[in-house]
Amino acid sequence: DDGAPRSSYYENDTSAAVGRSFGDNIGRIEKQHVNNKNKGNLRRKTEDACLYCTMYILDVQMEDHSVHPDTVYRCELEDDGVMYTIEPPQSYLEANPDPVDDIIGARVCVEQGVADASTNLITSGNGVVRTVERRRHRQLAKNSGDSTILVVRVKDGRGTGPVVSMNQLEGAHFGNSQYPVSVVSQYRDCSNGKLRYRPASDIGAQGGVIEVQVDFSFEGANVYSSEAAVLRQVNARLAPYGKSMQSWDHVSFCVPGGSKTNTDGGGGWLAYAYPFGRTSWFNNKWCDSLSAVVHEFGHNLGLLHSGGDASASGVELEYGDQSSMMGFSYLEKSKPQMCFNAEKSQQLGWYNDKILTVNKFPWTGHLNPMVDYGMSNAHQVILKVGASTMIHFNAATKANRGTREYANTIIVSKNLGTVKGRSYTSNVLAALNPGGFIIVENTYIIEACNDAVVRSESSSRPSYAKMSIRWSHEASSCDQEVDPNEPGGVQTPYTPPSPITYTNACLDMVDFNFNGVRYNDCDDLARSYRNFISECAHPNSIPSWYCPARCNQCGSRSGGADPLAQTATAPIVQKEDSVRRRTTTTTTTNRRRGANQESRRHALGEGKVRLETSLREEEEN
Repeated sequence: DDGAPRSSYYENDTSAAVGRSFGDNIGRIEKQHVNNKNKGNLRRKTEDACLYCTMYILDVQMEDHSVHPDTVYRCELEDDGVMYTIEPPQSYLEANPDPVDDIIGARVCVEQGVADASTNLITSGNGVVRTVERRRHRQLAKNSGDSTILVVRVKDGRGTGPVVSMNQLEGAHFGNSQYPVSVVSQYRDCSNGKLRYRPASDIGAQGGVIEVQVDFSFEGANVYSSEAAVLRQVNARLAPYGKSMQSWDHVSFCVPGGSKTNTDGGGGWLAYAYPFGRTSWFNNKWCDSLSAVVHEFGHNLGLLHSGGDASASGVELEYGDQSSMMGFSYLEKSKPQMCFNAEKSQQLGWYNDKILTVNKFPWTGHLNPMVDYGMSNAHQVILKVGASTMIHFNAATKANRGTREYANTIIVSKNLGTVKGRSYTSNVLAALNPGGFIIVENTYIIEACNDAVVRSESSSRPSYAKMSIRWSHEASSCDQEVDPNEPGGVQTPYTPPSPITYTNACLDMVDFNFNGVRYNDCDDLARSYRNFISECAHPNSIPSWYCPARCNQCGSRSGGADPLAQTATAPIVQKEDSVRRRTTTTTTTNRRRGANQESRRHALGEGKVRLETSLREEEEN
């Protein structure tokens, strides 16, 4: 900003007419390199003018759980906070390839820009949009501390409002007898009291809820265009109190049914929000859905979606993790009670003092669930391995008692970054039962040992699961003694049991499971494993590990001795004797929606999590 004077309109004939027609919605106009800063409203050439706004990418959730096909760019004007749809030119998108780091929150100049209130579009007269200030991860809502919520119920021109009443909106957001679990209580409990919401006040609101009316029907209307008219009514309603929408951290809008997005054609959207922004919008019956509101508020806090199996596509890839509120939403009041996965929780910063980075192998230790974070005898609640792999114990208890998937398992997830133009912050790699393990990147093994306990909610001790993390050629360290009261686990070299002695030079594994598929021998694996031959050359690869003889790797390699290849006179350690009985990674089946026909992706082990349902039972055990 060079301090040049501002004008709210263009002063040549054509642009002045546009400016007077749409008034303040034109936004600020700036002429670059103004020498005399004391003349007030100067005449300006449109080719020198900028319309300034802040870029956002709208995130739409659909009722049928499909992926919204469009990437919708919106730009917030600086004078009144109204959002307009904008179609950035290809040159802008090429110069700003990362939607999160480069686009969201960026202040842009739309050259010769016009904001048309009748179409809710911002257009550039010469096709140029450029970033003036890149404000990476500029976030309007707060992750912790005291935060405020304004809820707005919208009625149409006939006085018809949503099916959710003012009282119901108040209960869904702030809690009452009809809504024992609310948005406020769920964020409070999931954050261990670190994020505390309170309702808007001093504006004549009913428990944080106000009502406004527009002069049109939502039936068949474009919801994005309707949004602008609603925002103007809200600002008018708040003006006598000296307030605006910017006075609160979250503004939650509930609108009547019947509207549509650009492409759904039938009003099939359930909610949408602006990541790193402050507003979220809910369609009629979805206004009091606990999971929908927590999900959309999560976008305001900077969270993107929790995807399912990383090998999936479409809706499963984007929303498929049903253990996290950033997966699918459900048309239910006060449930399901569940929180966020490890990657989202790290981003929110609620548990940072109990996140352990495991960078020395082998490691053996206990992992406590995030809902037990506040207990003094709980230690690490998230394990981080490498640059992007996260591990947490998804215990179905307390604020997470209603988790819809992977209950009481160890969830291994990964940050995949930007995929196909969309930013997925996490996808599930595996859900491990006791005894199950996964080989990550053909390099290291994450194993859930046969020692896991979910304690009763009244217990004074945290739930826990024993974990082993090691290089792929190392034996399991689950037998290592670990004091559950000792934080950090054990990262010292582990001495495995006595090796099994064989007389032959090296052995292939037989009758084993890999990637959820049973193989009779290594020839069987070779027929179906892509890149089997090339992978044989790598000492830590799956073929080399399971099938040293089939890979002709029973001698030394140029880089040193093959850890699986032994001389004929030396004993050989069968590195994972139990691998024949365990599933090594996730098994993916097609998910069928409805009638409880939902698949589960588990790395099945031999054991089960021990559930302790009372203090007496806990003490006896």
